[in-house]
Amino acid sequence: MMGPLGSKTRNAVLALVALATLVLAGCGGSGGSGGSGDSTAAIKTGGTLRVGMGAEISNLTPSAPETIGAPEIYAVDQINETLYRASSEGKVFPWLVKSGKPSADGLTWTFELKPGIKFSDGKPLTAEDVVFSLEQARKCVNYSFVYEPIKSIKATSPSTVVIKVEKPVPAMEANLALYAAAIVPKNYGGLSEKAFGQHPTGTGPFMFESWQKGKALTLAKNPNYWNQGEPKLDKLVFIGIQEDSSRLAQLRSGDIDMAFGPEFSQLKTIESTPGLKLSDYALNSAEFIAYNVDSKLFSNPKAREAANLAIDRESIVKVAFGGYGELGGSWLAPTLPYWTEIEPTEHNLTKSKEVLAEAEKEGADPSFTLKYSSGGVVQRTEAQIIQSNLKEAGFQVDLEPVDPTVILEQVATEEYGAFLTPIISDIPDPSELVGLYAGGLEGIFTHPKNLEELQKLGAKAETEQDSTKRGELYAEFQEMVAEEENLSTLGYSPQLFAMKDNVEGYEPVSAGGPWFAQVGFAE
Repeated sequence: MMGPLGSKTRNAVLALVALATLVLAGCGGSGGSGGSGDSTAAIKTGGTLRVGMGAEISNLTPSAPETIGAPEIYAVDQINETLYRASSEGKVFPWLVKSGKPSADGLTWTFELKPGIKFSDGKPLTAEDVVFSLEQARKCVNYSFVYEPIKSIKATSPSTVVIKVEKPVPAMEANLALYAAAIVPKNYGGLSEKAFGQHPTGTGPFMFESWQKGKALTLAKNPNYWNQGEPKLDKLVFIGIQEDSSRLAQLRSGDIDMAFGPEFSQLKTIESTPGLKLSDYALNSAEFIAYNVDSKLFSNPKAREAANLAIDRESIVKVAFGGYGELGGSWLAPTLPYWTEIEPTEHNLTKSKEVLAEAEKEGADPSFTLKYSSGGVVQRTEAQIIQSNLKEAGFQVDLEPVDPTVILEQVATEEYGAFLTPIISDIPDPSELVGLYAGGLEGIFTHPKNLEELQKLGAKAETEQDSTKRGELYAEFQEMVAEEENLSTLGYSPQLFAMKDNVEGYEPVSAGGPWFAQVGFAE
């Protein structure tokens, strides 16, 4: 059993809680694409878009620990912008900055802000605002590890920010696209962090208008927005509707215009319903089983191999994902740069039985409990398929649904057999998830025997400035995780919106959340 969480490990736990929560309730991260939507339909100016989300909003300060769920992050993305943004293709591009350059040794970054950018209250954006915001990101309990290499952040002119780092950070631009590093006024414009989180000010396309706690957050068009022609809408309303079926019912009745995360089993029905449509999507969520290598059963590599062989992944994609997913062997999603194509383990019940028999001869008891989040239909279905598969192979698997807000803290601090988790990156770079895996989370709480080797490899990859060599290191990292079999990747699934067929301009993203500045209603 692990002892009480230290501060570093607890921070890492909170970070993964954020990541898993985002997959269950909607992905997080900083905005969508810099281009126009794929649709050729003309989008009219004006109107109110009502978006049904899976949970209520609690806080709107970008770097606050409470700002971890999709509803909060989606709203923050529209109010407070980041220095860089991620495109739908997974590329990072300058947003609030016109340029950003590293020194030859990679230890000094110089950023020049775009001129003429204002906050929604009309005050100009300055380098001092950026310094304050990034210092808050460095303190962010969920993501401080991302900014750990930073030594100093200084404003050398009203429009210039210089960041010095202890070691090269080739993912610096991607790290600055993380929602926790969104730009806020210096000293929160004279408010406390808590007060700002209830009434924020930003440079984004929308600004805070009103908040009915427990019901809806209303954002209005920012009259001082710097990017000409955006936003299209007059108002954007986020409504908390926890039940998937209720969101879909309200979409059908016309009470909302978009519904996040419809059940996969309902997707074909939505596509065939007049007046409704599904968004395009990216396979940005990886789903896997994590085995506790410290447990009596899964400390035996043959037990892990037997379980891996027993899983019918094709059934999981077909039934749990409703056919809207793909198979794969890497624990990273295919939308991430440097993702490596690894063959998924083939379902082989005969070999699984043979390998498990060998493990039992060595003293392994093939009984364990599989924890999974009680927050969604997909994980429940996955767990039931896995239980049936493993029973055929000779395992005895008890299922334990756990509240999604505590499941990761449970596996971090208690003995467990295995647990199901999805994971998604908030930035279009593997450094965030690799940092979590090799850092305080000890292989996503699986405690793999090759962790020390992976830590060295991950640290080398994260500082390698040659892109080709960096890709080779990340490929090796993914292959080593697959070989250890402490994680069984089940497949990749998408985040989806169901919406009225007159909603246009929405683009899926490879990492992070949607950008609503370009979304509107067809003329």
